[in-house]
Amino acid sequence: MTAMVACEKLPCSTKEIANIMGESIQAISPLRAQLIHKGFIYAAKRGEVDFTVPQFDKYLKRVYNN
Repeated sequence: MTAMVACEKLPCSTKEIANIMGESIQAISPLRAQLIHKGFIYAAKRGEVDFTVPQFDKYLKRVYNN
């Protein structure tokens, strides 16, 4: 989820998340599926994900910058 925060804007493309993590899209696919299943993120459209909770990216920035 911190890789999503590093995206320039949300929704973030799966390709950009993979690049930030230094992984392939196929390598992060299981993690993406788990986060969707747990309700943290959703597929905004094909190839893009976003947080289910509004402003959650700002919360993560605040928590991880301290």
